[in-house]
Amino acid sequence: MYKIKDVTPEELKKIQVPNQEMIERYRGSKLNPLESYQLIKERTEGFTKDDPVAKEADSLLYWLLYPEKKEKEIKQDIDKNRSGTSSQKSLDELKLKEKERLRLLELVELELAMEADSKKKTA
Repeated sequence: MYKIKDVTPEELKKIQVPNQEMIERYRGSKLNPLESYQLIKERTEGFTKDDPVAKEADSLLYWLLYPEKKEKEIKQDIDKNRSGTSSQKSLDELKLKEKERLRLLELVELELAMEADSKKKTA
């Protein structure tokens, strides 16, 4: 169900998060993959509860951890759409890159929301 449930803390610590400066400006601190993992784990009660928001965060964190798998899947999608013109393919590639950047920002927003939700529960 969740892609990151078997990820170790050591793997999470090794993640190189792109655009940390922008993330820090946006949320006031850098994105910490280990904290994100813990928030997802808490929200899903140990990866047992089905939660669409946590699933999205899980996928985004998975792509940060395994970018080569993401690239492979994107290439497969591009290959499926090879029937278009080369300019259409370039446009599709740009759209995919834009979606990737937006997903990273969504992960930041999700982490903030989960953090706020977690603080409300402890208060």
